[in-house]
Amino acid sequence: MIGKVPKPGKGFKGLVAYLLHGDRKNPPEANRVAWSETRNLALEDPEKAPALMRATAARSKRVKNPVYHYVISWHHNEAPTDDIMRQVADVTCADLGLSEHQALYIAHQDTKHRHIHIVVNRVHPETNLAWKTSHDYRRIEQSLRRQSESMGIDYVPGRFNDPERFRSSSTPRRPHDGPFRKARRQVKVNAAPARLSQRRRAAFLAVYHSATNWEQFHSALAALGYRIEGKGQGVVVFDGVNKHKLSAFSKETRLKDLHQRFGSTLSASLAQRDKPAGTSFDKELRTARERVELTEVLSEANLLDQDVHATQYRALRRVEQEAARHAKKPSKPEAAMSDKERKAADQQNAYTAYDSASASFDLAFALHGAGFVDDKQLDRAVRERDAAQEQLNKQNSALDQLIADAAEHAFGTKDTPKSSDKEQADHSAEPEHEPDEPARQTKKRRGRRR
Repeated sequence: MIGKVPKPGKGFKGLVAYLLHGDRKNPPEANRVAWSETRNLALEDPEKAPALMRATAARSKRVKNPVYHYVISWHHNEAPTDDIMRQVADVTCADLGLSEHQALYIAHQDTKHRHIHIVVNRVHPETNLAWKTSHDYRRIEQSLRRQSESMGIDYVPGRFNDPERFRSSSTPRRPHDGPFRKARRQVKVNAAPARLSQRRRAAFLAVYHSATNWEQFHSALAALGYRIEGKGQGVVVFDGVNKHKLSAFSKETRLKDLHQRFGSTLSASLAQRDKPAGTSFDKELRTARERVELTEVLSEANLLDQDVHATQYRALRRVEQEAARHAKKPSKPEAAMSDKERKAADQQNAYTAYDSASASFDLAFALHGAGFVDDKQLDRAVRERDAAQEQLNKQNSALDQLIADAAEHAFGTKDTPKSSDKEQADHSAEPEHEPDEPARQTKKRRGRRR
């Protein structure tokens, strides 16, 4: 036999109704109760017992919780008779000092092991004094051990009826010294959910109330650093480090409202969102649209400057124009490209990635200044921009080297050959100005005339 003391309730009616019929949300169970009896009550009907017990408890103005409830269970291999169950309940009540109190016994047969529930009124029907619950479980354990030994059956060792046997058979307890308590406090601190600032709540609520479809909702939150994920029948908001409940932002935020407003479920939108992008331009277009969606929502809510939205819109236009030019060009497999064409394509992709990373950094810097993102998100944007800058520099250097090599191969070296030292000496010995042939003939004609 083993005893159990559930958490006490405040009312007799609800507890007795549950013991007789089960959970009220489910249909009543026909074979739940094996039998029931009363003690110190002027009636035997268990349905009417709560009213009488409540009337008795009302005589004591100081007692707020007059209900006392405990359970006695037997092993599934044991089959106690109804008389033994009544006897054990009576003796246990006597050992607790409740033999003169109003009590209701309800035996259940809905599990593999037989057990009996004892519901007792703590207020005495004559003295109107309340019974004290101190050390109740200790007295129940000791009473059940004495009764088990008298019946010749094995008892269940407990902390109070057989401490040595209980400690030898149970798992040793962990130490509760200073380092253990310090580590436990640290674990609680790390496991505690991160608190959301008022500004971050305001930004999320602006997106929540202004979005008209799932795509716009996901895009704006992605630019803000959030990601919606399904969890069971609800939803959580993941910011890259912590997961927040939807109700953490406001009591008005409900997944059901989003379903009704957008006309589709979250699972369908997540499947559409997680589809991989077709080309690199598709990915950049999606990211640019996410930034524009967010800045538009925040600027309309007067949470962000209009200039930030204009900057992101210009970045989106550049990506759209580049994507349109790329679409007009005939597709050519990479294997058929020359080295120059391949380097030029890589340089264009690097430039597009750098332009997108720079726009993301500009947005992260503005959001950080407004208090919408933390330092980690800003640092991530800085690292992504620096990595894109480094990649663009590498592509530019590779393309310049390729052009220089091609020019040297086609036209040769650009430097003129220098003359030898002997040729320079011969040139230095010659007169600086030698008269031409017409000048010599003119001299001869003048001499003859003289």
